[in-house]
Amino acid sequence: MTLSTTLLHPESRGRVTLASDYPFDDPVIDPNYLDEEADMERLVEGLKRTERSPMRVLWMGTAAGKSGRKRRSERR
Repeated sequence: MTLSTTLLHPESRGRVTLASDYPFDDPVIDPNYLDEEADMERLVEGLKRTERSPMRVLWMGTAAGKSGRKRRSERR
């Protein structure tokens, strides 16, 4: 199981431009991630919600969510 935060509708806009007139040159790609402050604010809020998620609490209670090590008090 994976919990993640994704910004599906960012306000920031990137650009793709031609590097030259030669058609086989790779384009210049500027993704311009998180240029708008609102994008960063929404991602931070999403991360906070992920940390508070009931699914995260349930996952941490499973054997897969625990490290394999036992505490000293459990080693007997």
